[in-house]
Amino acid sequence: EAIASALGLAIEPADHLATHADLRAVVALGEEVLLSAERMRGLLASVILATHERGPVGDAAIALPIAAWAEVAGTITNRQGRVQRLHPALPPPGHALAGWQVVVRLGQALAAKLAWSSAEEVFTAMKGAVPSAAGAVWGRSARKVQLRFAGSRG
Repeated sequence: EAIASALGLAIEPADHLATHADLRAVVALGEEVLLSAERMRGLLASVILATHERGPVGDAAIALPIAAWAEVAGTITNRQGRVQRLHPALPPPGHALAGWQVVVRLGQALAAKLAWSSAEEVFTAMKGAVPSAAGAVWGRSARKVQLRFAGSRG
């Protein structure tokens, strides 16, 4: 939303895209873009940020790799409305970055003033923009786990 507002563009739900006859460009987060391959190829610009190369990702003019949920620090909100911290279980493959990092770099390339430098800063900005998240708490960082095996001195 920050990039769109900085550039004077509109944000539309994915299911509204197919109804816009004058649609000329799409920037989508995730591989679920509700446009046909033919329509994607007919756009002036199509950028998809996705964890996997499937669906319409192959039809996009530009596909940027983002890390999957198990590869990033951040939060999710469960069905009960509880915010839960995510800690990366493994590093992202190849050149993939956290989605927020790709959004920041894309925004900066388009001259949008995005200065987030951590997932916690994105979380704080979200709390200010989303009324239902106003009371959410980031939480504590996970401690490093040290495994010790029976009989070892380590």
